[in-house]
Amino acid sequence: MSNAIEELAKLNFNGVKWISLLKNQLCLSGTIAQSDIDSAFQDIHSNEVIEDVEVNVASEDISHSNKSLFQLRENENIGGLYNNKKIEFSPNLTLIYGKNGSGKSSYYKILKDAFHSNQAIVGNIYNTNDNAPSANIEFRNKDSHLKWQKKGSTNNFSDNAEIINWTAGSRYSSLVKFCDGEILSSSLSKRDTGWSIDRYKLEYYEKFRNAIEQVESKVSSKLSELDSDFEGKLNIIINGLKLSKEDAIKAFLTNNKTNKNLILEKCKELHTVELSSEDIEQKPNYIQKSNLSIQELLDKTAILESKIQTLDKAISFTLENTHIYAQLEQITNNIIKLSSLKESVDFTQFEKYQLLFNPKLHQDDYVSLLKKIAETALTFGITNYPSDVDKCFYCNQTLEEENKSLIKNLHELIDNEVSTEIQKLSKTIEEYVIRIEKSTVKQTETIEFSDINQVWDIQTKSIVDLNNLQTIVNSKKELLGLKQEVSDLTKEPSSVYDSWVANELLYQIVKSEKEILTSQINSLKKQSVGIEKIRKEAQNDLNKIEDIEFCIAQRALVKALIETLENHQKYNQSYSTFQGIKSKVSRDKGRVEGDLIRNNYVSKFNENLDYFELAKREKIIRSFSNPSGLSKIDGKIDSNGRKFEISSILSEGEAKVFSLCDWLTELDFDDNEILVFDDPITSLDQVNIYKLVDKIIDLSKSYQVIVFTHNFEFYHRLIQKSLGGSPLHKGKCEICKNESEQQQCTGFNSQSDLTHKCCSYYQIEHILQPGSINEEVMFLSLDWDKRIEILRSNLLAGDIREADKHIRTTINNFFERFVLGDIKRKVYKNNDLIKEWRDIREISEADYDLLMDVHNKISGESGIHEASPEVRTALDVRGYINEFNKMVRGINNMRSFNNPSMANRIEEILI
Repeated sequence: MSNAIEELAKLNFNGVKWISLLKNQLCLSGTIAQSDIDSAFQDIHSNEVIEDVEVNVASEDISHSNKSLFQLRENENIGGLYNNKKIEFSPNLTLIYGKNGSGKSSYYKILKDAFHSNQAIVGNIYNTNDNAPSANIEFRNKDSHLKWQKKGSTNNFSDNAEIINWTAGSRYSSLVKFCDGEILSSSLSKRDTGWSIDRYKLEYYEKFRNAIEQVESKVSSKLSELDSDFEGKLNIIINGLKLSKEDAIKAFLTNNKTNKNLILEKCKELHTVELSSEDIEQKPNYIQKSNLSIQELLDKTAILESKIQTLDKAISFTLENTHIYAQLEQITNNIIKLSSLKESVDFTQFEKYQLLFNPKLHQDDYVSLLKKIAETALTFGITNYPSDVDKCFYCNQTLEEENKSLIKNLHELIDNEVSTEIQKLSKTIEEYVIRIEKSTVKQTETIEFSDINQVWDIQTKSIVDLNNLQTIVNSKKELLGLKQEVSDLTKEPSSVYDSWVANELLYQIVKSEKEILTSQINSLKKQSVGIEKIRKEAQNDLNKIEDIEFCIAQRALVKALIETLENHQKYNQSYSTFQGIKSKVSRDKGRVEGDLIRNNYVSKFNENLDYFELAKREKIIRSFSNPSGLSKIDGKIDSNGRKFEISSILSEGEAKVFSLCDWLTELDFDDNEILVFDDPITSLDQVNIYKLVDKIIDLSKSYQVIVFTHNFEFYHRLIQKSLGGSPLHKGKCEICKNESEQQQCTGFNSQSDLTHKCCSYYQIEHILQPGSINEEVMFLSLDWDKRIEILRSNLLAGDIREADKHIRTTINNFFERFVLGDIKRKVYKNNDLIKEWRDIREISEADYDLLMDVHNKISGESGIHEASPEVRTALDVRGYINEFNKMVRGINNMRSFNNPSMANRIEEILI
């Protein structure tokens, strides 16, 4: 499998037109326009079958821009940089070295801001300028760029420039990939980086899925539109219908609003409905019956119900009076019994006490007094009253013994049971009096008996005068007299027989009248119900006919509703397929991802782990995820079934190695052509620094590589590895001399008196210093023994143009590689020797001083880098040969010092 496009083209949708056209368009052109989305939506219901296209995109045919970064120039108002400086890049490898504060980070941020992400670049705070930070970034055709570097030729070179006028915050599309601490840290959790694979065109699946979702969105919007249209049309029809019975059209449409299938079938039926001839003939009859009125019957019923209310009052009044008269005999007996109980008390026994009141004249008062005294004593729990108290309950006076005896005697005269019975009888009589009093205040209306013509009294054998009978009953005189007699406890009250009979008779007559009226009301209501039933049935029949007439009149609306429902049915059926389609695309994308990337990614990642020799690397697992179709990868450490985050287990250096392995693996699946590194060696040990150097040099054979660093050893090592061969000898390049003439460099240019170095090993380097960029960097790459050979060859040929550089650098390199055993330099002494070291070889102090004398004589006061012109020595060929021979003697002595095996001696130059 070479490309995801080929696999996408094979994805079968049974030739369905809309989606097949989308897929074919994407596979052939690489894009899906809005017009394609619109067309797919228009064809969503098409039954036409489309053939799948065949594509053949081999991996090697994947197009690249073949652009290389040529220059960064004309910078303005960028913090840390002087305006209008220029960095020129090599199409292969560019090394940019700068100490802290030299502006290295600012140049890197310009590129990253332009081609990766916002870097929040500020203006130069030391130089007031209101202009936005800006620069020109120039790209060239890589082949022309290589030709220019090899031959120095500018033919056709200016015609293919691509210049980006960058301002801070602007983003441009480019095949540039960055590597720095921030990016490497983020690779510990790929979920946050947003990295997705592009090289094998997996994004075609995302474009396809996105297009499907856009069509789906259009279908969803159409369904919403149809829902709204359906609801509006249906409501118009429902509101125009009249009959609301359960089996009526209106009820059916209302109850089944959510069931569009049932509504559709009903609308199809309504669209063809017609009135029968019977309905047409019966309609006038239904109209007549539906207009029937029952108001007259309702008015009659209301009058009769009002009469019944009057009769109910009379029934209540006569019934109450009848009960009063019927109870009179019992009340009379109670009066007689009460009198008897009172007379049973012998009040003559009170005479000997000479009480204040004569008991015979005030019997009731004494009985009440004694009763109260007995009740009070019992209430306070004093059963031996008054013996157990000191004062009277009623006068609160101290009771002398003789008074206590008197009260005790009085108390014993009245039996408690007799007192209770007297109280009970008195209460019954009192309640009867109150009942009579209530009846005397009641008012009753005179009743007009319209339904009872005559009432015959059997006893008198005469017709009852109903008006006179009501007068007798309504008379209050007899009741008032009875009330007074009972209140006076008259043992033989006046006769109430006539009133009793009159009340009883009137009660029966009124009750009969009510029964007659009730029967009449029931008859009227029955008539009303019958008429209402006829009217309602007629109205329903009429509404049914009118509903049919409405549907006939609204056939255009019913037809439009049918079309809306049929469209909704079609779009809904199409919409239901989208989830399955999207799942199918995602599944196939996952399969292709596995074939193209997933397995290869893990394999390549493990190769990189092996290259860097990361400890416990077999514990590291890589898991892929596919949210929304994007390829995401995460890293975990699996130990004894438990999974840990990479950053929580690995040391800082190990995590950096892991991140580099991930970054390098990712590179294999990207389409990037330009790699920009910013000090990627932080936290790495020396072994891994060297491995990274080798990896970068290897990458520069396929990519344009740009490295920013402030670490001199890293810079030195990169130069050393990048050159890797003999320098030019006069006008002839020793490296490319055996290549075809087309591939050979120009060598020495007599007109400019400059040697154009071969691009096979020469890469443009820059030394950054505040305010300046130095491109003429000395050769630091060759080992000391190889450099001595070159230096010897040059001196024998009389070429001293770079002799000082070679002598000085040879001494530095010899100390670093032989004496110090590749230990990282930390503090410089005498320009470039280490003050602090580990595992230094034993050396002779005299030999050390000899080499340092030569070094300092050649370099003057300069640092490890190129000497400035003002301190350059003015030696001739002979002078340089003398210094060369001194250096050789010192190196030979050190190499043989305490060395059990003799090294091959370096020959001095004979003069």
